[in-house]
Amino acid sequence: MRWSSVAVCACVAVCSAAMPARAQFAGPPAAIWPDIPLAPVSLRRPPTMVAPDDDDIPEHDHGGHDHTAHDHAGHNHAGGGHDHSGHAHGGGHNHTLHGGTDHAHGFDTIHPYENHERGVFEAYGHAGHTSIEGYPFVHGIRTEIDFIERALEWDLAPTFGADGGTVDEVEFDSELVWALNSRMIFIIGGPLISRDPQLGSQTIGGGDLELGFQFLSYGGENSLFFTALNVGVPTGDSSRDFGAGHVILEPTALWLYDFREGTYIQSRFGWEIPVSTTDVGSEFRYDVGLFHTFLATRDWTWFRFFTPIIEMNGVTLLSENGHGDTVIDLTGGVRWVVRGSDEIGLGGSLPITGSKNFDEQFILSYRLHF
Repeated sequence: MRWSSVAVCACVAVCSAAMPARAQFAGPPAAIWPDIPLAPVSLRRPPTMVAPDDDDIPEHDHGGHDHTAHDHAGHNHAGGGHDHSGHAHGGGHNHTLHGGTDHAHGFDTIHPYENHERGVFEAYGHAGHTSIEGYPFVHGIRTEIDFIERALEWDLAPTFGADGGTVDEVEFDSELVWALNSRMIFIIGGPLISRDPQLGSQTIGGGDLELGFQFLSYGGENSLFFTALNVGVPTGDSSRDFGAGHVILEPTALWLYDFREGTYIQSRFGWEIPVSTTDVGSEFRYDVGLFHTFLATRDWTWFRFFTPIIEMNGVTLLSENGHGDTVIDLTGGVRWVVRGSDEIGLGGSLPITGSKNFDEQFILSYRLHF
């Protein structure tokens, strides 16, 4: 037993002399991983490394990418300033449109229509008429762009001094806007008209049916550009001045530009072409409106997103008889949001040129969004 103890002690002494100092196990040389701080190694447990800082990982290195850093609950991109909370994505929606590098191409592909709530917007301009800053683009009084939406609007428009000052009219107009997908909408509408001439009795009847297809040609960060083709179907009785008495084609261009901070413009340019007659010439119609939304009204119970509007509405004859004759009206009014997404509008028009189609006109509007 005495010699065995001596042998064991000798082996321990030899191994201790051959073993490197404890400091040599502190980790790999700094030249290999110079930016990664390492914890000292203990002989009682395995070595432990501290995770590197985010700045130390190259941006192109997606190895070991931690997907928990992207909180997709409610689709909330807080870092980008685009809050998609409450954004209901239908089946088959391409979420790459919301990616950082693909935002500018958000309208390059046609998708199924999605019902968006007010204030929820796609990146770089939502075709459903919301600014990238979160306020809605309300519709104009007479300068109206029908956005990618599903809505029903009613307009009540009493007009005084029409037809050279000989007739007063009250027109009740209904219009259905139905988005077919993320780029195209179908429009159908028509008026019910009451005419009260100075000479003669009052008459009531339906006007011409109006059909239209409108296409979102471009959607950008600050602007939306639409092209449209409208068709007037002669369903009204032209002998009682309830309709034109012929088919009308109207190719139209519509443009919206957002200056930010609540200010934007809407414009509409259309060329009315009579199809089934040679007695009436074509007309060039143009409308431009300036809008400013008071952002402080965002959370008001009443008059939310209160928006004053001023417009110029013009029509120029292009036929040989009366070519170049122009009528320009000045329109002012306000619109605001009620019930979360619907709109109410009040406005009036006055002619500012020698030629005129009426003495004065007032418009009350309600737009119901589905």
